[in-house]
Amino acid sequence: MYLPLFPLSMFLLPGGITRLRIFEQKYVLMIKNIDKTDGFVICKSQPIAERESNWGSWMELIDFYPGDDGFLLVDVRCKHLVELSSVVEQPGQVSMANVNILDHWADDEISASIDNDFLLEHSVTNAKGMLAGNLSIMAPMVESLESICRKKADLYGGYYNYFDAKPSWVCARWLELLPLNQATKDYFSKQNTFIDAMEFLMTLLTEKAVAKFN
Repeated sequence: MYLPLFPLSMFLLPGGITRLRIFEQKYVLMIKNIDKTDGFVICKSQPIAERESNWGSWMELIDFYPGDDGFLLVDVRCKHLVELSSVVEQPGQVSMANVNILDHWADDEISASIDNDFLLEHSVTNAKGMLAGNLSIMAPMVESLESICRKKADLYGGYYNYFDAKPSWVCARWLELLPLNQATKDYFSKQNTFIDAMEFLMTLLTEKAVAKFN
């Protein structure tokens, strides 16, 4: 299956929502014809041949409408991560690529069992002493995420219709918000990195650190 490509330096995992401001005519047309293409892919703007990993976020449309500044405002949600291949580039037109769905721990079909395993495994003390007994950190992480959505409704307001306090969902949203380098984004885009992601966030986002995002 071929999908249009929208080059943008944005990290979105399955379930991630954002609002785009689009002015370039070829991408305006892409949105207006989105029912014919089954969405589009947000991916790195770096040329395919120069990338170390070729993946992107397959986006589905929530809504679009004209903004006061004349830009097209588009609310979209990531449905899957996809691997990109066989890119077709034509001057003045939107590039297209063949896509294959990549499994990821934030996928709806996968996250339920991952969340259950995580909660069961870390309900008792473990050898690391890091995650065990520290699930209370989820509360400030969730509360701060809700606060960010309220204060930055122009970007994250759409989360109110999808908000979920389960570990995988909260984990994915914080990874999207943090200023991660590309290597870290590439790593957490892989399927078997949920536990590493939770350890990373629980180390980084102490209650004091989380408060700085508000």
